[in-house]
Amino acid sequence: MTAIPAHDTAELFLAFQAERPRGEPRASRSSIEQQALAIGSLLRFLGGNGASMDEIQPQAVAAWRDELERRLGPATVNRYLARLSAWFRWAQDRQICTLNPVRPVRRLRVPQKRPRLPIGKPEGFWATVQGLEPPLSRLAFVLLATTGMRQGEAKALTWDGVDDGWLDVPGADGGTKRHDRRIPLCGQAAGALGELRAINPAGYCIGQAGGEKPLTSHLNHWWKPTGVRPHDLRRWYRTALEGLGGQHGIIDDLLGHSTSRVRAAYTPGMNEEAATELVKRFEDWLGSAP
Repeated sequence: MTAIPAHDTAELFLAFQAERPRGEPRASRSSIEQQALAIGSLLRFLGGNGASMDEIQPQAVAAWRDELERRLGPATVNRYLARLSAWFRWAQDRQICTLNPVRPVRRLRVPQKRPRLPIGKPEGFWATVQGLEPPLSRLAFVLLATTGMRQGEAKALTWDGVDDGWLDVPGADGGTKRHDRRIPLCGQAAGALGELRAINPAGYCIGQAGGEKPLTSHLNHWWKPTGVRPHDLRRWYRTALEGLGGQHGIIDDLLGHSTSRVRAAYTPGMNEEAATELVKRFEDWLGSAP
């Protein structure tokens, strides 16, 4: 194996990213710039470009990581390491080097920055709802929180799926966790759907242009000031049901988790009565706020 200076190998790698063979996805310009930034940072830290890649040891990469940590956040440092590792893997595939010195280097721990959700109890939930605008944002928030639907399921929901106290949640082809299901509606969910019908009388329940078009990224944009993401509402719903004594199998059925759907295929509708009773307890709990 002929030793090639790391600097020359880096240029070959970046050129490959920009000009991959037909049929292979090419890296974006910004991605290539970020890779060049990470590689250049390491080479400058090593004090020269004449070394070959096999001369770069894990201890040197770890020292470089520690130097970066003094001026960059942990998530950014970890991205630098990932980009550097991609360079070494590429070189290994082409027998330019034998080892990837980035692999054994410990990544930095990224602290959880997200604050505690403000909707833990009914009082916090309704206080958050009252501060949401426009009305469609408020109603969508209530509907997702009181049905446990995923964001994609809620966006695909049409009025054909709303049936006298029940909701036919749309499924998705090819997924392992998104299953069509029929779930009972609590009073708060039914009320939100009633107001939504006045806004979107046709087509999509949570839509735009009167329901003729589905929403795109609106929910994340609307709810960002609250610190609540769409999937947080699904987790909150499950936590609330568990706190009310709901059995895991019933909750899985309501949320469309695959394990219960497999079981339900052998015993159709086995949890319907119990699910209705649990949703009624949730309705009473959520309605207990002063």
